[in-house]
Amino acid sequence: MARTKAEIKAWEHEMAQRATEQLSALADTQKFKQYLRQNAAFHGYSVRNVLLINMQHPNATRVAGFKQWDKLGRHIRKGEHAIKITMPIVKKLTPEEQVKYKTTAERAIVGYRYGSVFDVSQTKGKALLSANDFIKERLGDHQNVDRLYHAVVDAINTEGHVKVSEAPIDEPGVR
Repeated sequence: MARTKAEIKAWEHEMAQRATEQLSALADTQKFKQYLRQNAAFHGYSVRNVLLINMQHPNATRVAGFKQWDKLGRHIRKGEHAIKITMPIVKKLTPEEQVKYKTTAERAIVGYRYGSVFDVSQTKGKALLSANDFIKERLGDHQNVDRLYHAVVDAINTEGHVKVSEAPIDEPGVR
């Protein structure tokens, strides 16, 4: 069902109001910790989008658009509501616009629109691989890990601008 311009404006106003409240709530230590966790999880997103995600789905851990989930073999569950975030509107610049804006870029952001993403918890389908799965698959047992560790240390010590050394954690001055 299409929304009217008035409904869209009201929704935007509500989101702006809620974002202001969210920023004020960050003074609460627990809320700030939650914000930092989400900010770390969504490091590729703007502060505004992290706040929008947090307001609409506080326990979100991994978001993507409909097509991205489809490429990963996952599908949005029926009845799930999209998380709205801002997305850039990119326009191809004409040669005249490139001169006007003193740029050689072929494309430029000319505005923003609201787009939809979904959290992994709103999807079903093929299991997603984690870093742990990759490590287990590639390295297998602890002997492979030891070999890899020593190979990396040797490479850093011979090629790098720093030296790697080992010391017990309880030794004074070890960080």
